[in-house]
Amino acid sequence: MIDKTPRAETSLLFRVGMLVLVGIALCLALLTLLGDATELTLEQLLRGPYFWQAILLEIVALALFVLSWYVLIYFGGQDRISIVEASAHIGITLIGKYLPGKIWGLIGRTYLLKHRNYSTAAAVELLLADQFLTFYTGTFLAALALLAIYNQSLFIVAFVCFLLVNVLVSIFYGDLISRLLHLMKTVFKRLARIQNSVEQSDAPSVVNKTSLSLAMVIYLVHWMFTSVVLLLLFYPSLQPALQVNCLLLFAAIPLGVLSGFLAVWAPGGVGVREAVIVGILAINLPLELAASIAVTYRLICVINDLATGAIALAYYGGSGLQLLKIQQS
Repeated sequence: MIDKTPRAETSLLFRVGMLVLVGIALCLALLTLLGDATELTLEQLLRGPYFWQAILLEIVALALFVLSWYVLIYFGGQDRISIVEASAHIGITLIGKYLPGKIWGLIGRTYLLKHRNYSTAAAVELLLADQFLTFYTGTFLAALALLAIYNQSLFIVAFVCFLLVNVLVSIFYGDLISRLLHLMKTVFKRLARIQNSVEQSDAPSVVNKTSLSLAMVIYLVHWMFTSVVLLLLFYPSLQPALQVNCLLLFAAIPLGVLSGFLAVWAPGGVGVREAVIVGILAINLPLELAASIAVTYRLICVINDLATGAIALAYYGGSGLQLLKIQQS
């Protein structure tokens, strides 16, 4: 049981809330400044022809992000959790990235699972599977999108290879995760200590082909829906070369997010994510418009973090804030 310290919890909640609000304010200010250069004001963005469709699609995309985690756990055959608790898991880890010492939320979600009576081995396997699918689907989608722009023949070959690799991943998943765990052991000392417990465990795998395949499809759709949200928001500006711009978004969003994950020194990947998105979109778009899209995506992410964080706070209460503090240590 976690001891409750109301004063510390209030302080932590205040810090997180202020960081999120400052992030929203900065995004709105940047959008206003960039609007002068792109002649696309914030008001025009809000009154766009597909604004409400974009909002609904973003809600679906966020739900798919939560659903991918829920599916991994649900088909694992162990103690199952509700979709609300899965949302709370995501919320704790997303809000946790704004606190000092965050590393992707991997450690934080490990504690959440262990408090749900999952073994260390099961928690680590689920987390690695989730991170693997994030990088695997995002990288492949981005590569396919860029190939579709520059070489149709290579795109077809890469798409066939992608389908074949998916089959191989489902077959050799266990070996893949073992190698990933060994690789990460050399990077994170804390994960190395966790691995010692994992290696001594003879428990069956909690991730099977069904959960892995379903979560993979859900992640792919999530990436595409998130990209289409930005396409809808900026439709008037992207319409002249709609197909190319859509494919660039399919490449820019996953690669930007994954680059932010890798930049462990940047809270939430701030700056790194935007730089990658702008760099890819600038292939076919003016720099100012590419920057507006990147800042808008950051604003969407901050709002998503706030929404899932609120679910986590409502679900876990003070205990959730305590787990955020554990994540920092």
